[in-house]
Formats: sequence, structure tokens, C-alpha cells
Amino acid sequence: MKTIKRGPWILLLFLVLSGMDPLYSQMLDDYLGIAAENNPGLRAEFNTYLASLERVPQSGALPDPQLSFGLFVKPMERFMGNQVAEISVMQMFPWFGTLDAAKNEASLMARAKYEGFKEEKTALFYEVKATWYALSLLESEIAITEENVRILQMLETSRSSVSSAT
Repeated sequence: MKTIKRGPWILLLFLVLSGMDPLYSQMLDDYLGIAAENNPGLRAEFNTYLASLERVPQSGALPDPQLSFGLFVKPMERFMGNQVAEISVMQMFPWFGTLDAAKNEASLMARAKYEGFKEEKTALFYEVKATWYALSLLESEIAITEENVRILQMLETSRSSVSSAT
């Protein structure tokens, strides 16, 4: 007596009973990719996330130095002699730990924007999948109805041929 391997048969039976074949799942993945690429809301969320990532290095940097220049119309008398112009450069240094806290806060805000992007993507994929499965159900119902109509037409023709023979 031959032994039959059950693995491929179980997989085939599962695919037939579930009504989904690998071609349909590949098409669903294609539709999900198209929806993700072309959805303006998802693009906006992703670009917001990228913009918040760009703010992380900026928030940990020192403020820009300030340069000031002054020219006097009349020379000013000072202790060291007459002064015609003045130039000053100033750099502000924040309190200890302020830059690290600002950088940490910006990275956490970027993480929050990423989570918002993931939430938007999950909602979009849910909508696409729900529509896809409703469409698949409708297609299978149409196929079943067409098969039932074909069977009823065969029964009707066989019944009419039996009644005409008697």
C-alpha cells in the first residue's frame, strides 16, 4: 500500500476551502503597496516625521553667535583714547543639561510623529483589506450564483426533454 504525503494535500485543501489562492494574496499586497505610495495623508504623515527628524540635531546645537558693529559719527573719548568704531562678538551658553534635554525632547517628538505615521498606515491598510475582502466575497457569491443558474438551466432543459418525451 502506498503512503500519501499529507502536507501538500492539506495546503491545497486549505487554499480551496479558504477561497484565497496565492495570486489573490499577491494582488492584495500589490494593492496595499499602491495605496501606501499614493495616499496623500500617509505621505504627509511621513514627511512630518522626516521633518521632525531633521530638528533633532538642530535642537542640540548652541545658539548662533551674535556679531555687532558700531560706527560713531563723532569720536568718543575713552580712557584709552578716542574711539571711532566698536565691534563685539557674543556667544550665549545655555545652562548645563539644557541642550541634552532639548535634543532628547526633539527625538521623542520625532518618535511620536513616527508612531502617528504607523497609525495612519495601519488605518489605511485596514480600509484597503476590508474593501478587498468585501470584493472577494462578492466575487465568490457571483460565481456561486452563476453556477446555480447553470445547474438550474440544465435541470430545466432535462425536465423539459423528459416531459416532451412522455
